[in-house]
Amino acid sequence: MTNKVILSFDFQTIKKYVKNTNHINSDKVNTPCLPYPKSYLKIIGILYFLENTNTLISLDVVKTIIKNNNIAIASKS
Repeated sequence: MTNKVILSFDFQTIKKYVKNTNHINSDKVNTPCLPYPKSYLKIIGILYFLENTNTLISLDVVKTIIKNNNIAIASKS
């Protein structure tokens, strides 16, 4: 861990070093990058089936519900 902010040039230096190293198969090494956060949305209060049908809801239906109800997404503190 470090408090120093890494630059893209630092990643290029690492990538060149690994590529030029003979004892490492560079094809099996992932390109270096900064970690990035992943967010998940837990949806509650929406039925699995459309009302009065046996049709399962789809992603488009969930997006429409969120859009039409002006739902704001915020993280827990």
